[in-house]
Amino acid sequence: MELRLLSAEATPTSEHFFGIVGMFMVLFGGALLNALLSPADQPMVVFWCSLQKFGASAAVGLGVLHHIFSPLALLVATFDLGSGILGIWYWRKIRTAG
Repeated sequence: MELRLLSAEATPTSEHFFGIVGMFMVLFGGALLNALLSPADQPMVVFWCSLQKFGASAAVGLGVLHHIFSPLALLVATFDLGSGILGIWYWRKIRTAG
């Protein structure tokens, strides 16, 4: 359903790989949430989750550039880019605090 919303071709192959990517988004998001809610700072988790957000933003942007996704997907890319920037800012803050 999400692929159709983004005007992307929905084949069994694309749906399968979209599901795999979604799984990793959930896993990294869960790891980041766990790190943020932890009483101890976990800078390496924040760092790697932030890099994942930059990668996701670039991948979606390339998908729009190559006409795989509609321009509506740029909202997702922008959100991921902003999340990555905030994550790196927070990582730098907690890394130097210790």
